[in-house]
Amino acid sequence: MKQGIVLCIVGVFVLSLAHASVLIEQVYVNPVGSESGGEAVVIRNAREDIVFLENWTLATQTSKKDATLPAIRLWPNQTFLIADTGWNEKKDDLLWKEANYEEAITLDNAEGGIALIDTRGTIIDAVGWGDTSNIEPTLYQGMPTRIPPEGKVLFRKEYTGNNAQDFILSDPQFEHEDTLFVVVNITEEVKIIRVMLSPDEAKDEGIQVLIPLKGTKKVKVEAEVVGRPNRVYGILAGQIIEFMAKNSSTFVGEFIIDTLFQPGSHTIGVHADEAEENTVFTAHVQQKIRVDQTRVLLTSLPGKPAQASVLITNEGFASVRLHPTIIGNSSLDSFIEVSLDGENFQHPSDVQIHLNPKETRILFVRVATPTTFLSGVYKSRIRMEEI
Repeated sequence: MKQGIVLCIVGVFVLSLAHASVLIEQVYVNPVGSESGGEAVVIRNAREDIVFLENWTLATQTSKKDATLPAIRLWPNQTFLIADTGWNEKKDDLLWKEANYEEAITLDNAEGGIALIDTRGTIIDAVGWGDTSNIEPTLYQGMPTRIPPEGKVLFRKEYTGNNAQDFILSDPQFEHEDTLFVVVNITEEVKIIRVMLSPDEAKDEGIQVLIPLKGTKKVKVEAEVVGRPNRVYGILAGQIIEFMAKNSSTFVGEFIIDTLFQPGSHTIGVHADEAEENTVFTAHVQQKIRVDQTRVLLTSLPGKPAQASVLITNEGFASVRLHPTIIGNSSLDSFIEVSLDGENFQHPSDVQIHLNPKETRILFVRVATPTTFLSGVYKSRIRMEEI
């Protein structure tokens, strides 16, 4: 069996579960490649119980029953990827995960909408894009959001009942759970040096926050920034955290967690103008330990190394040996090195990670960008495979 962790070097949004329903989370309207076989919809169970989706339907401008869902059970916070027939062969990125269900669907690029409908005919959720005069009223909530450009998804960041406020344009997030997705953004001038969270409440490596047994808790986020940014803000689970200037280089914001906050690994994407830095913290219920998953953004100048650390924890009851392997083929691959527990940096193929039960180790990932790299985004993938 393969064991995996995910590093994602982009701003990552996770839908808040405050609205107890089944929600449309992503809509891929306008693929870069084929329209036939390249479109997709992701739904998420934001309820606290299992939902049976047999014979639920997706309605679009083309058909009131553009897709009929099979006999499936959707667990709390679980997602389900519904794609056009041929997705597994025609999707824009062949390394994206396969669809949970394929059926011929038609999403209008210019103006349209999609609604999730249960077996009683009740509209559970809907999202529309474009001008209301050209969209069926049952295919959006509040006001439609923007028309997505080619290669971008409509991504839900919150639930207010107004599509224009709830959805943003984002890169598609169809990655496999066992894939390390590395993106390096070469920037100039404004840079985020570090991000700190407090309180850090456990002795374990990394940042640990205890979920309160009752009531709420404030968590402070402090960012050290070089340059003069116009705006510094963070994104956590779709929530925008505005930062205030503490001095010329330090900016402070805060967020609130309560007893329903999801245990496990969370990523705060901190932005200072165009500069980004992802910081990971682990939220623990006070009676239980969760697996730590990490997503990291690396930012560097040409010719300067970029480095980040990943906590890898074996929560099982047997030892495991992992082997990091670069997959795909990109210009960044040959510049990636890893180091285990602070040892010498090596090519990923020369590293083995042995984890005893309940043991945590640190994997450092370094990208030594050459001086010939121009400003832009460079990507590579590292998969953690069990030996």
